[in-house]
Amino acid sequence: MLTLTRERDVTIEVAGQKIHVGTTTERNSTEIVDLQERLATVEEIIESAENIKFDNKTTVPDQRDRIEDKIANGILWVDDFPENNIFLIRSLREEGLKIDFSSSTEDGFQKFVSGEYRMIISDLGRIEEGIDNPFAGRDLIEKVRRIDQSVPIVIFAGERGMKHADDLKTIGATDVTNSNVALIKSIRQALR
Repeated sequence: MLTLTRERDVTIEVAGQKIHVGTTTERNSTEIVDLQERLATVEEIIESAENIKFDNKTTVPDQRDRIEDKIANGILWVDDFPENNIFLIRSLREEGLKIDFSSSTEDGFQKFVSGEYRMIISDLGRIEEGIDNPFAGRDLIEKVRRIDQSVPIVIFAGERGMKHADDLKTIGATDVTNSNVALIKSIRQALR
């Protein structure tokens, strides 16, 4: 049985149980983001294990407590489809992170110049002024690096971005990833 409600939430019945797909998707997405954050924390702990001596008195601080000064000087996220990352963005905002959005290279660059950001996240390709620019993220890196060599810039893109990772890092990307876990780790590092 398939029912479409007024709110566009699809309901399906499986083994006599009604499942609301929208609600279930929302809950699963929240749980996935939480797991990604926890995995990023575990990876950071493992990477720094040589500096940690475990005994009965040693505790590992919660990664969420390490993000300081996160309201001021937040993240500039340049992406023509930020809704593709809505669950991750919502989770970061719930942690108190300030995230400003831009949908184009030029607007993103102007926001960067006029604001104070501790990090830039950008997709690789964007449609700008009706034209497909498959390397808009590269263009943004080049513009930003002309005036700031230190702000972390992460290209958060799909498989095509990963194929160009070496080139993007050569011109100034701090990291190139298609992984939410790696992105969370990059954000934590940038905001330390």
